[in-house]
Amino acid sequence: MGREPVRLLLGLYTDQLHLGNGSAQAMFGVYALGLVPGLALGGPASDRYGRRRVALPSAAASALVTVVLMTGATAPYLLYTGRFLAGIVTGAVLASGTAWVKQISPASGPRLTALAVSAGFGAGPLTSALIAQWAPAPSSARTSRTC
Repeated sequence: MGREPVRLLLGLYTDQLHLGNGSAQAMFGVYALGLVPGLALGGPASDRYGRRRVALPSAAASALVTVVLMTGATAPYLLYTGRFLAGIVTGAVLASGTAWVKQISPASGPRLTALAVSAGFGAGPLTSALIAQWAPAPSSARTSRTC
């Protein structure tokens, strides 16, 4: 979801934003720093407040994160902020969404969960490629699909 488009864009970040190789690669770590608490808190929050009440707002928050990432094409600190926030919302959606699917369909929950996660992992890079190919401002559009 969040890893592949960023890996493909490391060269762009390094060249256009004058980031060192280590700085650009640190974006992977920043994403993980957000993902872990998103996963750790998203599941218990969905147990307490309900699956829908956690999953849907977290998914909607990814649109705001996309805006942060798009503005990061000109300001590296916004890329790091966006990557951290993308990790949080991704973790919350994965944790609550997985529990939600298992709750809705206990017998086939694990299979449906695996299918949904796989579809998401496939849709992210596909969407990134389509946007990168045909969007009017490629560097802004490309960075927007990292969440």
